[in-house]
Amino acid sequence: MNQAAFSDNEITGDALTEPRKLIARYETDHRHTVTVNSLEEASEHWQASIAEGCFGASEVGSCDIYEGSKVVARISYNGRVWAV
Repeated sequence: MNQAAFSDNEITGDALTEPRKLIARYETDHRHTVTVNSLEEASEHWQASIAEGCFGASEVGSCDIYEGSKVVARISYNGRVWAV
């Protein structure tokens, strides 16, 4: 059984690695649209883009995660994943 923890809408545990077809959309110095297979993978892409560009928190927004056309999660600057 998958165990997912939601604390104040934060998604943790097995829910991060559960295989899903998702799209991550975010902006750094340009717009990114990345197909990913889990929320964890989306967070890793987001964090890598921030690190690559040496962006500070005030220089980027959040990373929106789509399942189909619906936003299902948002990733904050620190890589934490939040249910929408």
